[in-house]
Amino acid sequence: AKWIDSCVSQWCPNAERVLDGFHIVSWMTDALDKVRKRLWNDARRGGDQEGVKRMRGVKYAVLKNPDQLT
Repeated sequence: AKWIDSCVSQWCPNAERVLDGFHIVSWMTDALDKVRKRLWNDARRGGDQEGVKRMRGVKYAVLKNPDQLT
């Protein structure tokens, strides 16, 4: 949040900013979901039924542990 950044900059100018793994994965998941939804809607609106079928299970395949893919 911007308010946190401004407070840290003002009151702790030497603080080192770091990113935690949880938020990185959360942001990545949200970004992938937005792209997946856009592609699915484009396929649906364009009448690409085959593309719509392919996109249905993509969300879970992308988010699944690679060692557990079938």
